[in-house]
Amino acid sequence: MDLKQLEYFSAIADAGSISEAARRLHISQPPLSYQMKQLETELGCTLFLRGHHEIELTDAGKLLYERASHLLSYADSTKREVAETGKRQVLRIGVTSSTSAIVLLLVHAFSLAHPDVRYEITDATSFQMLDLLEERVLDAGIVRTPAKLTGLETFQLARDQMIAADGWSGSQEPLTLKELSERQLVLYRRYESFIMDAFSAVHAEPDILVLTDDARDCLSWIRGGTGTAIVPSSMRSSCTDLNVHPIPDPRLSTEILLAVRKDEYPSQLLRQFCSFAAAHTAL
Repeated sequence: MDLKQLEYFSAIADAGSISEAARRLHISQPPLSYQMKQLETELGCTLFLRGHHEIELTDAGKLLYERASHLLSYADSTKREVAETGKRQVLRIGVTSSTSAIVLLLVHAFSLAHPDVRYEITDATSFQMLDLLEERVLDAGIVRTPAKLTGLETFQLARDQMIAADGWSGSQEPLTLKELSERQLVLYRRYESFIMDAFSAVHAEPDILVLTDDARDCLSWIRGGTGTAIVPSSMRSSCTDLNVHPIPDPRLSTEILLAVRKDEYPSQLLRQFCSFAAAHTAL
């Protein structure tokens, strides 16, 4: 299995058919089909379910597509980094939907002292980010507790309290967990267990109306007139058109961390970035 095969495979998955992928790649269809048969033979599994007009990825194909995307991105990034050696250095940083504001501040401050550095920012969930760090697709990731951080070195950037946001109350008064339990709630799935534990501690039963897979989607639901969202206060800048309520409960406090691999030989640039982050907590 080589990068060219992964490139062909990803092109077919994106195009939905071998013929369309061949057109986009500017090659004929037979050699493309042959490469995919070779890839399936090497892996010992079927990657595509072939229909009359389009193909569908099998479970094995979906897994390979996800990994191929990471590998191709890493290969492309490595190629650019090697080509720019002696010109501009590159930092590959992962962010989540709720930590992008923190990263913007950190990168801006670091870039003032290191104008020769270029940044590649990847949006991912905390769980995806841990995989990308392990696979060396990322140099560093901004993650939020609670999270499993085995094998990683972390630097605290900030503590972040959860807030409630709605578009209908006309008030910005603090809300207790008991008061929130009387509302229909919109939650980011990532925080579900964490938030449920906090409600349980005060013997309250929350009414969860919507669970989403992206913290930003919580606010979209609220703008549509649905319920009250519980999101990190680092997303406050995205709530300027909403009513924001503090939640004065220490159980809903999280840490925002810079996470890196415990490499034996981290690059000098990464060491500088980590030292800078540690010295500029709560940017």
